[in-house]
Amino acid sequence: MKYRDALVTESSSKTLIITADNSVSIGNKEHDYIKVDPKLVGALTARVALLEAVCLNAQPIAVSCTLSFPFDSADAQNIMTGIKSEMLNYSLTEQQLTGSCESNFPATVTAIGITVISELLNEPLINKTKLNDKIFVIGKPLVGPEVVQHKSLLPTVNTIKKLQSLKNIHEIIPCGSGGVNSELKQATLNNDCHIELVNTELDLNKSAGPATCLIVVGDIELQHLQSAINNKITLIGYVRSKNEKEY
Repeated sequence: MKYRDALVTESSSKTLIITADNSVSIGNKEHDYIKVDPKLVGALTARVALLEAVCLNAQPIAVSCTLSFPFDSADAQNIMTGIKSEMLNYSLTEQQLTGSCESNFPATVTAIGITVISELLNEPLINKTKLNDKIFVIGKPLVGPEVVQHKSLLPTVNTIKKLQSLKNIHEIIPCGSGGVNSELKQATLNNDCHIELVNTELDLNKSAGPATCLIVVGDIELQHLQSAINNKITLIGYVRSKNEKEY
């Protein structure tokens, strides 16, 4: 079963969730569009695929990395260091990391792909949205240099675990390059509903880069969320019946 960007595969004994992300032309290679520390590139790219799995209530068990240059190069080593540092946040060791690289031809841009295999822990947070649920954004959409400048606003795995410990949280959705609106439109299809938006200062169409914000859907009050989560939280709308005005 495909759910958003995740592949959910079931067997008689367990359910695996496969998530992935990539980054191109961000690093310190000659023709990279955005110059940034390769360690950060590795950490943020891995973070996206890992967060997507945890948001569905799964525990990552393996990470695979593909690179556009040899593993023994300085840039590759720095990227791998960033990946390993991010994996520690999910109780993963470097023995759970594998990958492949391009070693036949030189690369003048940084390209990295991450695939994460996770095991479902309990019932997945998939298509659990209910009518009249409130919709919040935690963090804010950030892209490019903004990600580095406002790194403290990025939701973490601890943010997600705190959310999952709260009652009546029905879905947690990381936002990426399509922005908040892209994820909301997908949610309306998955849950056969429409979204009533309220006024907000957030640009819902802006790219959210490497999962720089989360959509949280649930029957919960803003004040309750604010007391549990130390981050920017914005109420952006409500879940309504599809028979009402279309989103």
